[in-house]
Amino acid sequence: MKKLVVKALSVSKQTDLATLSELCDQLADKHEINTINWQEYNHLPDVKFVIGYTKDELVIKYYVAENSVRAVNSESNGAVYQDSCVEFFVSVTADGPYTNFEFNAIGTCLSQRGMSRGDRQFLPASDIQKIRRWASLGTETFEEKPTDRPWELLVAIP
Repeated sequence: MKKLVVKALSVSKQTDLATLSELCDQLADKHEINTINWQEYNHLPDVKFVIGYTKDELVIKYYVAENSVRAVNSESNGAVYQDSCVEFFVSVTADGPYTNFEFNAIGTCLSQRGMSRGDRQFLPASDIQKIRRWASLGTETFEEKPTDRPWELLVAIP
């Protein structure tokens, strides 16, 4: 298991996403995601992320390079896992429920909470709307297309 040290981001109040993005870019610790968990799925894009926190939010910025990108899902709790996407799992306690956040390349979020994959419940759309997001590819959906340009996604989870 990897251990991460989550650093405080030096802000005095809720900061705009552009400033948070710049603060994330300045963090030295870019963590690589390089594990494939499913035998039938062998695609491994180049993905790195940084993570920090403010008084009010957990902030994650993803940096993704892949040969093609897709983002057709735009509804909260839609099938973003069918798009180019990233995810984050968090549990406040070691034995308590965990929350899964999945974001596609345009920032659409699917989020569930539960004790295991089989008993998770979707978070209400009203909770998901509180997550601030910025995507370098914008927010409009698009079909799969080849790319040689990396994409970035910043999320600020209350």
